[in-house]
Amino acid sequence: MLQTTTDFLETLKKNEWKYKDLQELENGSDHVCCGVNGKMTTVDYHFFFDKDGRSFTMRVSRLFAVPIDKKLAIMEVMNTVNKDYRWAKFFINDECWMNIQVDAIVTAENAGMIAMELMIRTTQIIDDTYAKFMHEIWA
Repeated sequence: MLQTTTDFLETLKKNEWKYKDLQELENGSDHVCCGVNGKMTTVDYHFFFDKDGRSFTMRVSRLFAVPIDKKLAIMEVMNTVNKDYRWAKFFINDECWMNIQVDAIVTAENAGMIAMELMIRTTQIIDDTYAKFMHEIWA
């Protein structure tokens, strides 16, 4: 297991947070999945710690489905959200699901703290913006 992953797991334990899954991937990176209950929805965060120990990406997949007939309206909201919230990048994948990606440069000593902070911030961003997206879907 990578030192960045170990630091993250220790940070989770210290803060009494749990993780759902831990995998060492064939490409040498590690994957950790954490479930978080926000005010608006429950989210699974997928962390991919790079094998060089200097970065990770955090992803939220399938936050919500984007109806084809609402895609343009959702994209307008998404562009505003991406402009207003610099920590998390929202995007619609090829299957029309809203996803989020956050990338971070880290060291083995600060990976846990940074990953935890970005997970907390992204949860707050989702809580702040989810209703805006749902308003467009149900309009």
